[in-house]
Amino acid sequence: MDESTLAGRVERYLGSDIATFVHLTSRGWSHDAELRSELRRTSLRLAAAFARADDDLNPDHQLDALDETSGLADELEALVVVAMRVGVADAPQVEELTRRLGHLRQLVQRRLSRNLAEMPDLDDET
Repeated sequence: MDESTLAGRVERYLGSDIATFVHLTSRGWSHDAELRSELRRTSLRLAAAFARADDDLNPDHQLDALDETSGLADELEALVVVAMRVGVADAPQVEELTRRLGHLRQLVQRRLSRNLAEMPDLDDET
């Protein structure tokens, strides 16, 4: 899936607020190409994991993808903090991305809760 398609799908699932991750992390950190590249790569991986959670019909795979999304959100937040510490991101940029990551975590948690509630109870099978 190419980058623009992925960004479009994320926007459809999560709204434009989260979809701008890919764009935000590819602009504004032009002083440090390696960090910018890592931010961008992590953003795309996060978006792809969330898209997999939406596409996959297997509940176990959905849970795995949501768990991966949550882990990548943590990783992205750590990278954003590094960006601020090395001076390639300013406080308003960091606050904005942190706010968006918080929103994403809430969405993931709601989806995880819903998916777990919909799974058959394993105790019933024994």
